[in-house]
Amino acid sequence: MSLSIKNDETCRLAGELARLTGETKTGAITVALRERLERERHHRDMGAVPVRRVIARNPSAFTLYGTGTYIVGRGRVAVIDQGPDLPNHVETLAAAVAGEDVNHVLVTHTHSYYSPATRPFKAKAGAGAVYGYGPHGSGGRGRATWSSSPRSRSGTGTSLRGTAGPSSACTPPATPRT
Repeated sequence: MSLSIKNDETCRLAGELARLTGETKTGAITVALRERLERERHHRDMGAVPVRRVIARNPSAFTLYGTGTYIVGRGRVAVIDQGPDLPNHVETLAAAVAGEDVNHVLVTHTHSYYSPATRPFKAKAGAGAVYGYGPHGSGGRGRATWSSSPRSRSGTGTSLRGTAGPSSACTPPATPRT
């Protein structure tokens, strides 16, 4: 039985993981797949809401490896913090939700690395309503329904409740609930 990987990034990642762990590429891929499969089975067994993360390629002191965009649900999804307006990121994000109904786009705040991709992502993905939590600077109002306090949003088969915190580093953008 064979598996042919025709993606340069996947080959590079498998090679790097194999070097770091001292395993063969096949061993590294097998362990990675086993671990992910175990997580997916656990989530399904627990009735957990699936949350996926797409990392933008904008590493910095503020974003570490890059801005994290969160996709909550399957089929009907909410997308939280679309990230920077980088063409590859918007394409990757749209591809991650291809075939799904993006009925909520949530913006936790409008730093340059959190929200600029909101408009291009919404257009590319055919997404539904955009909701944001203030205070927001210029450019925010008029493009979204802005709230002056955290509130619940539902419609993805999941209810999301925002939590206000002093910074993006200390609180998650939303807590999924079934």
